[in-house]
Amino acid sequence: MSLWMAAEVMTFGNMLTFFRMLKMRDKKAIARDFGINADTFETWLKSLNFVRNVCAHHGRLWNRHLAIAPGIPNKDPRWHEKRYPIVPHRIYSVLCILKQLIDVIAPQSRWPARGACASRRPARGGQTARIGGRSRCTGGSCSN
Repeated sequence: MSLWMAAEVMTFGNMLTFFRMLKMRDKKAIARDFGINADTFETWLKSLNFVRNVCAHHGRLWNRHLAIAPGIPNKDPRWHEKRYPIVPHRIYSVLCILKQLIDVIAPQSRWPARGACASRRPARGGQTARIGGRSRCTGGSCSN
């Protein structure tokens, strides 16, 4: 069976185990494609696996202290903005990881734009309003 066929039936946990068993040079090559080192990439996979399991078992993610925190790249200034600090044990760190992964895997994806409405709460009349802000989202399109 080819690797791509095996990947189709693997669980996320199987993929994590498979990555852990790779030789370090192979781990580095994969992580390099995402602009980080192999150790940080492995922490990302562990965190994603943890979050996936919480979701699969209907656990609470909002305002949760993540038991398995992802590593934050030290040398990339985008991960250290003072205005929006990334706290490794919070779900925001995982969302930032997902954005970076999607930017590499599928740069044409509109997921980040669609996600802009994810932090909004339902309001009257079918609209949603951003928590703490003035932005409005109606019918899937967001505006300020």
